[in-house]
Amino acid sequence: VLFRSAGRKDDEGGAGKDGKAKAGGKEGAPPPEETEKAKPRAALFSSPCLDVGAGVGGTSLWLTCSLGLDVVACDVSADALQEAQRRYDAAARCDGGGQGRCGSFRSVTCDILDDPPSEGLTVEGQFALALDSAAFHCVGGEAEQRCYVRALSALVRPSGHLVMLTMSDRNPPRSAVAGVQEPHRVSREQLRDFFRSEEHTSE
Repeated sequence: VLFRSAGRKDDEGGAGKDGKAKAGGKEGAPPPEETEKAKPRAALFSSPCLDVGAGVGGTSLWLTCSLGLDVVACDVSADALQEAQRRYDAAARCDGGGQGRCGSFRSVTCDILDDPPSEGLTVEGQFALALDSAAFHCVGGEAEQRCYVRALSALVRPSGHLVMLTMSDRNPPRSAVAGVQEPHRVSREQLRDFFRSEEHTSE
């Protein structure tokens, strides 16, 4: 799902306590076919980029070393981001013999739902792109999801983009397992309502 920056006239972990976002797995970068899908929409993928709920950095590594973007990775787990940094450092050392194909990488330990947002996310200005790979559908309930939308709307610059990979309502539910919380299913219409409401509020 692709959106222009929410709240602009010119116009995508799991859950911790209180329904706030927490670290996701994201063990590996998106497969090669995802890189191929991104090529026709290259204009969407620009620096600086925010990787929301980055976990151990699989998506960040793809953004930096496959697409060459400058990335800020945020997550509530300092341990996960430490591993993400280790992976980036290893990839950068092998970066085409030092020819500079990888973009830069910086991590910020924070909760994306915090208001005001972490200074680490705002110190360099707004982002051209925010990428959410499986975070939104693990964020609390509707109230927390609306907080999430407001947070990203403030962090993405005018005419910037949000790329969201989330659990569709078309996905069949898994078999019930005691103690396991199912990710929220969300429809395209619901997503548009979330971001349209924020746009009207901001105007």
